[in-house]
Amino acid sequence: VLALTACGSDYHYVSNRGGGAYFKVPSSWEVFEEEPVLRARDASLSADETEELADTLWIRGFDSAREPAVEHVFDPGTGAPSGYAEVREIRPRDRDSLSYADLRRVGFPFQDPGAGGPIDPLMYDDEEGPIRVLEYDDGLQDGALGDLELRDGLRGIRLRTRVAVDPRSPVIVEQINVVDAGTETRFSFVVACSRDCWEANEDLIGTVADSWTLEQRT
Repeated sequence: VLALTACGSDYHYVSNRGGGAYFKVPSSWEVFEEEPVLRARDASLSADETEELADTLWIRGFDSAREPAVEHVFDPGTGAPSGYAEVREIRPRDRDSLSYADLRRVGFPFQDPGAGGPIDPLMYDDEEGPIRVLEYDDGLQDGALGDLELRDGLRGIRLRTRVAVDPRSPVIVEQINVVDAGTETRFSFVVACSRDCWEANEDLIGTVADSWTLEQRT
């Protein structure tokens, strides 16, 4: 973790040196390491399973709440920005079938009640429905996902979605999912909170999301 002071505000970088990925968050935000984040995502994991899984990936959760909790990392309806960054090896059996639709599912926090598993928001995008895609970029036109350049064969998606599971309190979810040229590694960044929270913190959330940087190692 590297310290940074910029524009009068304190930030710190969170870095995965082996995978060449990093991002920055305000110093006041809590950052959680692999094992508590993995247990928050899957409470059924035993201590041994959690330790074994932590050896195969890099993941950091973050929470900006006044009383931060690792459980907020995967809760899109919180009143403060929270989320996670992940670098994960792609299993050989998954490489040939990995599609842009699969990338859009990664990090989307709501499941298809019929089929199970995370859904592809683009398939359910409806201006009058509960899921509305606000922004979508696949990098094919300019080789970038916002401020994230897709160099050296990187490809992926950046997606912002409004989800109104409860019409009185919709949530906003932003996902950035990228794979390397050999489809061997996936780099993911997800941030979410309630719509009111997002509107109040949009510039800050944008600064954090835009800081997700990938520098491939050779």
